[in-house]
Amino acid sequence: MLPWESMKGLENQDIYRMPSVSSILYTYQKCDKSERKAVRDRASYATLDPSDAYYVINPTLFESTASQDNCTLIDMHRSCLKSVVKEISEILKTRNWFIYVRHGDGLQHMPIDELAKHNKYAAAILIGCCSGLMELNGPYTPKGALIDYLLAGSPIVIGNLWVVAQTWALEFTKKLLETFEGEMENEAGIVACLDLARKTSNILMYRSVTICYGVPNLLRKRIP
Repeated sequence: MLPWESMKGLENQDIYRMPSVSSILYTYQKCDKSERKAVRDRASYATLDPSDAYYVINPTLFESTASQDNCTLIDMHRSCLKSVVKEISEILKTRNWFIYVRHGDGLQHMPIDELAKHNKYAAAILIGCCSGLMELNGPYTPKGALIDYLLAGSPIVIGNLWVVAQTWALEFTKKLLETFEGEMENEAGIVACLDLARKTSNILMYRSVTICYGVPNLLRKRIP
């Protein structure tokens, strides 16, 4: 898979990847219609609240690279390293965001058969090595965590195309959450924020690694 989003002609465009047209319709239909209607006059857009998030993070990495205050820029409930499947499954059904900053795509904590049991899940940020990489599957749908989350009802799934350093993964996640927080009042689009966070890296391969699958969503504080 190539990082099309980093090509010169597409640098300032909001690009959401999807496997097919039918997958766009499938994901769009699962978006919360009441939240979509609440966003100004832009009825075709769903919204996500970045303050309603849950994350799994490597505590060792966290302690060695950043202070606790810096890692809680948005009010999030942190999980322990050995999160159980049932706990994460319930979180994915009730929260707007699931943020994973560890090795791989996180499916070791949330097996595919467990994902398949539900039809509406949180948006997912999977900042592990190759978390956004698809494996060819002959004439059938490619395999990958992004597809599994989309089929489970996640409106947005963000992942990496290749191997990344753990320290970069944490710093990038912090920068992305800072961008979400700063742009929420403007009801900015998710990919627009992702693009701003990408550009903070001085290393070209890291500016191109993170991609987004899903349908367009705007940031907005959830109305009680």
